[in-house]
This record gives sequence, C-alpha cells and structure tokens, in this order.
Amino acid sequence: MEHNTYPVLKQWAINLLLQWHRQDTVSQKERTRQEKVFTIQHNRNPFIDYPDLVEYIWGSKAGQAYSFSSSTGTSSLEMAFNSVTSNTTLQFIKNTSSDVSRVFLIKCSGLQGDVTITKSGTDATSFVVSTASITQADATVGKQVTITYAPSQKGSHTASVSIDSANATTFVLILKGTNQ
Repeated sequence: MEHNTYPVLKQWAINLLLQWHRQDTVSQKERTRQEKVFTIQHNRNPFIDYPDLVEYIWGSKAGQAYSFSSSTGTSSLEMAFNSVTSNTTLQFIKNTSSDVSRVFLIKCSGLQGDVTITKSGTDATSFVVSTASITQADATVGKQVTITYAPSQKGSHTASVSIDSANATTFVLILKGTNQ
C-alpha cells in the first residue's frame, strides 16, 4: 500500500538528491530557461534562484531559519518578486489600454549609503520607475518599488534598470516590453 503522507521521500532518496544538488550547481543555462518559463507561466523555481534553500529544507542547515538577506557579512541588494535575481529579463506585454506594472521589494543589508535606481537604454522613457532613490534606513527594512511599462507608441521596447549603493554590487534588471 502506498503512503503519500509527509515525508514521501525515503532518507536514501533525499541523500541522493542532495548529493546531485551539491555536485551539479545551478548553471547559466538553467537560469536562462527559468526566465523563459517565467515569461510564459509567470512562476519560478525557487531552487534555481536560491540554491542554498535546499540545505535549509533537507540538508545540513535543516531546521535553521532561512533569510533572503546576505549572511556573508558583505552588503548586498536583494529584490523579492517571485525570486528575481540580477540580470533577469522582465517581459511586459501590453495589449489593452492599461499600463502593465510589477512591484518589487528592495531590501538591503550592510549598506553605507542610499540606494539609487537608474533607467538607461534607447527606450528608457517607455518604462516608469516609482522612485529614483531609497534611503539607507528604508532599504534596511525594505521598500516597494514599482516598474510600469507605459509606452507612447506600439512596438517593442528595451531598457535596463540599475540598482546601486556605494558598497554593494550593482543589481541590473533588463526590461523588455511589447505594446500590441
């Protein structure tokens, strides 16, 4: 008789999957596939965006609290919107009279200054960012930022948004929009 109550996996299976996970780290090919799947299904695999999460669920850190903020002691910019990572391409498709928006939570730790948000690219005016800067205090607790695709004409538009602070690695979002 099959028992489908938690935990479904036997310990030997968990150990084997952990071994595979540790030996075959997330590749750029998997990240690229994740972005393509996201544009169609609008969902993400958290184990691609946060591979260390596996250890907190089944591995050596099981039972410990997981934090999406930097645990390395260095400053980092973290964005949380279905686990978006730096250099992610965001697709916006507008086929109605309404503009299309996405809301992000920008949360930073260990910063030594404010966060700046800068648009660039040929079609930067087709995208509106709700703020150009976030104070260090607001960034520590988390601040929502909205990116809206609001093109003035039909067609395809591309731009990028850089999110930066004095002592943090720049976080880049590639924006692609289609106004049908």
